[in-house]
Amino acid sequence: MKSSYLFLKQHKRSWRLAPPVRSLGFYTDHELLERQQVEWFEISLRFGPDQPRIRTTINGREYETAAPQMVIKRPGDLVFNAVQNVAQCLWISYDAPEFREMCDRGMPDWLAVEEIRPNRNLFRLFRDITSLVDRHPAPGVCERIDLLCLEFLQEALLDATLRERSRIDPAEEGKIRQIAEHFRINFAADLDIDQLLEKYGLSRRSFFRHWKNCFNRTPAQYIFELKMNEACRLLAETDRGMSEIALAVNFGSESYFCGAFRKYTGVTPRQFRLQNRLTLR
Repeated sequence: MKSSYLFLKQHKRSWRLAPPVRSLGFYTDHELLERQQVEWFEISLRFGPDQPRIRTTINGREYETAAPQMVIKRPGDLVFNAVQNVAQCLWISYDAPEFREMCDRGMPDWLAVEEIRPNRNLFRLFRDITSLVDRHPAPGVCERIDLLCLEFLQEALLDATLRERSRIDPAEEGKIRQIAEHFRINFAADLDIDQLLEKYGLSRRSFFRHWKNCFNRTPAQYIFELKMNEACRLLAETDRGMSEIALAVNFGSESYFCGAFRKYTGVTPRQFRLQNRLTLR
């Protein structure tokens, strides 16, 4: 297939079920940029260089893997490529708002460069995406590309996450489970994360990386959910006032608690209490 590049940002979609792709490129015998300052979110899949391994440096950290290689670049990243040519390269980019949306939905923040294992679904999606490049801008093609690229990204992230989970040391996982239990018991207290990590001999980087392998939400989200679940219980089972409940789950003020509760449940604390007490009767 010949090399192609599409800039899709300016094309209006008829509907949006997936984040809109900013740009899409497929290149054969591709010359990589030696240095790149990234301004958007980009995922690229690199195939078959002459060299047996591909070396890439992102923000001063060096990664080296066999091909095919997946590279995740985030806004602000500084990237250096030691290998100048690859046989094939597919890359997909998104603007910063779509990147933030993906982060909110749990995209791993530790992932940067990974070797891709043989994966039938991933390579099927690769073929489907590249087959649409020449059909642009036929009606519906942009929307189809958005959906396929999202599925491609999900498949690549799932593959990398499952591989990372398989590498986790049982002893490290045990530490993470103990920290999670500490959160469950003490969520309403002022938690000192650094002191807790020191107790278990973990750096912040290794803690967050191992946590992602055990849970599908961040520690902050985990603690927040514990607080909300306890608030729901207190609203349904007790007559405590809003300020008392806010204090019990360690929110700074009643107004902050009420706003956070409504955002989490879709109803105010008083509405939740009324609905659930009626349900229980």
